Amino acid sequence: MSASTESDTRAAVAVLKRFLDASLRKDEAEMKACLTRRTLESGQLKAGPEGVTFEVGEPAVEAEIIVVPVKGVPIENVEGAPPEMVLPCVMMREDGDWKLDMIATMERMMGGGMAAAFEQIGSAMGEAMKGVGDAMASAFGTSSADAPPNWDEAPGDYAPEELYALPERVPLPKTQAAVSAAVGSPVPVEVAIDDIMKKMGSDERDGMLTWMDDSLFAGYGGIFGAIHSYLPLNGRLRGVRIEAAEWHDDRMVALDGSDVVFRLHFPENSGFYSDGWVTWALPGVLSGLPATIDAAAAGHRLLPRKDETVTLELYRKRTLPRTMRKISALIGRPVRFEMDWDGIYDGEFTARALSWFGVNRVLGGIARSSLAPERLEAHRRELKTIRIVLAGGRDERAAKYEGGVLELSIDVSSWEHGGFYESDIAAVLDGQTITGTIAVDGSTSVVQ
Repeated sequence: MSASTESDTRAAVAVLKRFLDASLRKDEAEMKACLTRRTLESGQLKAGPEGVTFEVGEPAVEAEIIVVPVKGVPIENVEGAPPEMVLPCVMMREDGDWKLDMIATMERMMGGGMAAAFEQIGSAMGEAMKGVGDAMASAFGTSSADAPPNWDEAPGDYAPEELYALPERVPLPKTQAAVSAAVGSPVPVEVAIDDIMKKMGSDERDGMLTWMDDSLFAGYGGIFGAIHSYLPLNGRLRGVRIEAAEWHDDRMVALDGSDVVFRLHFPENSGFYSDGWVTWALPGVLSGLPATIDAAAAGHRLLPRKDETVTLELYRKRTLPRTMRKISALIGRPVRFEMDWDGIYDGEFTARALSWFGVNRVLGGIARSSLAPERLEAHRRELKTIRIVLAGGRDERAAKYEGGVLELSIDVSSWEHGGFYESDIAAVLDGQTITGTIAVDGSTSVVQ
């Protein structure tokens, strides 16, 4: 340990001891002087628990932080004193001074070995230990109630009402061969041609298929191949589906289990996408693919159409937790989700929109940004909360990432034009801010 590091460590430990002493004296002014800004902004400051003293252990330097174990030791003969427990106090430099970050401290406590211990012990003992954690945490301004949900409890299967029937499809032989060769494994590329022709009011089925295979999707082998060069798709991408959108507003490119779906509105030229736009959007969409093909959804769709029922309860209890579990697994710890559920006027309408442009897009956005190892490490340190706000119109569409909170303001009534693609979200996570509407061709946002 260098002299400067030893000096830093002594300074950090001294601040921590100041905080602990002030906590026992219930001196809030002194406690606040030892805390990071984000801890103070949480508004959760409390005095220390009764019947306990603190023992400071050996500090450990971890990159830019210093972690100091603090043991809470119960005082003998004090009724109600909590059992002994160790808290990993995270000290970090802020404006040149060492401060205690209680939020990071509690995340380590609840997201690491302690959380694992809760799973291994019985439910009654688990609740008792949770109470102990709350007692210890009260000295540090938070409680286990402030910790993110345990998304590991999310359902791993699909309820029957989550599985939708697949439309009849036919292959696009040339596009299928090109995409499969680019990916290095068989990837069916299929078109729901009967539905598409019905929407178009046309019977030129063969001519439409030829145009798609020879022209519209002719560049997709190159697009998928370029993505596969840095984002492996073999053994992960099951297929590509081209489906009919009900009308222009509900066109999209989206992940559906292990398939990528192009839902297009062919009666209008603005109902499908240019190769340039697909080259921008598709890497983010494909970044959300599971590590292996999702066999549980085989033979079904998970992505509802505009004419299919989706209840808000189904989204909240199954779709959302399942996706948050994947996000938390990528980050390496639980991530909180926030939304004003009580403020939702039309539950079914909103649930359908969230199924298209909700946390599914966030998962892909985080994964897209995390292809750079240094960005993944940054997200694992910093990302704490995903917040979705329902905007009052597409002009209020916005996305920002500040203080560990990724906030998306989406206009569910504008569908694609009011939401965000994964590549948008990756850009926001990498430091940009997006405001305003998206262009008709889906290619531009206002980026600051």
